[in-house]
Amino acid sequence: MQDIAIAFASGLVNLSAKQDEQGALDTIERLEQLVEKHSGVQDIAIAFAKGLVNLSCKQDEQKALSTIERIKALAAKHPGNGEIAHFLNYAQNAFDSR
Repeated sequence: MQDIAIAFASGLVNLSAKQDEQGALDTIERLEQLVEKHSGVQDIAIAFAKGLVNLSCKQDEQKALSTIERIKALAAKHPGNGEIAHFLNYAQNAFDSR
């Protein structure tokens, strides 16, 4: 079951990359539900971080900052996860280079 959830999360990340902002918001909600349901599965948390990065790139400044705060909160929940920290850094750098 966990493998299916990870594959689904990965598919949602890919979908979020191709959607407009509203579609990506809907997809992020689904990813967040997966994270809550499978709270100990790092691969799903990483997928959520990736999805949030995709979303932040589509948003205006204020919304993007809020989304980056969500990635920060996720990173704080998973302090030993270097991939989530990497995606936080990526989102912050992408925002700073706007």
